Amino acid sequence: MSSSECNSSDCPQMGENFHTRSAFVSLIGNSNVGKSTLLNALVGSKISAVTHKVQTTRTRIRGIYTKGDVQLVFVDTPGIFIPRCQLERVIVKNAWRAFAGTDIFCLIIDPRRAVSDSTKDILRKANGKLVLVMNKIDLVEKPRLLTVAQELNSLGHFDKTFMISALKGSGIDDLMDYLLRSAQPGPWYFDEEDQTDMPLEFNLSEILREKLFIRLHQELPYSLTVETENIEILDKTVKIKQVLHVMSESHKMIVIGSCGKTIGTIRESSEREMANLFPGKKVHLSVFVRVSPNWGEKSDILNTINYI
Repeated sequence: MSSSECNSSDCPQMGENFHTRSAFVSLIGNSNVGKSTLLNALVGSKISAVTHKVQTTRTRIRGIYTKGDVQLVFVDTPGIFIPRCQLERVIVKNAWRAFAGTDIFCLIIDPRRAVSDSTKDILRKANGKLVLVMNKIDLVEKPRLLTVAQELNSLGHFDKTFMISALKGSGIDDLMDYLLRSAQPGPWYFDEEDQTDMPLEFNLSEILREKLFIRLHQELPYSLTVETENIEILDKTVKIKQVLHVMSESHKMIVIGSCGKTIGTIRESSEREMANLFPGKKVHLSVFVRVSPNWGEKSDILNTINYI
């Protein structure tokens, strides 16, 4: 099956004996604590965009890991924060939606930060097995790690606490072993070779959007989005057309840059990464910058780019 939603003929019946095990695992937490980096490390492939900026992830992204008789479906969620506009309300709604149907919640924490009210809210709403994952431990002294771990364990009942560095790969194997052991008898919802359920168009859009977040500064990355309009796969080449929606003409000029240098550099970097999705083929990416005022308030655009 290619979706977590099965129809009546596909869904298992009560009392059926399963020869497989599965679990839905939600990676939850505040913005920029390393959820997307952790997802990519767990799945073993780049599924979710990663930048140093907060609120890079805008929608739920699923990564799939299958080993032996176990399938884990990881859900990377946007960070929880107070929304100020329609787009931000959609982002936060996507984060809370991930709570439905979750078997294991992994609360990702950056121990350099104080425990926030939104973290406490997450602890109140998480209804299932709860795991504390303290990320970026390579950047924090051990006494601080222990203090934060004790504070959080006093606020919520965690089945287990892990200390990891998703970026460096430290502690990932122990976390994965725990999750594999925690999976319960049940069906697989995806094919064994699947690593994500996101459409190719979305994955390609995320590659370009990540490069934009890295290259552009201040509020500009947050005021744009990417739509993949067309993919043409030929024998030796892949032609991709993407539209970059910006809020204003001034934003368009900044994105394009002097003599097109800025968008040209971003396009070339995106092409190189997109080529990993099409082994043996040359990728040709065309990017069109379009002024779409208030695109974040328009349901048709948000729906097209898989935000709603």
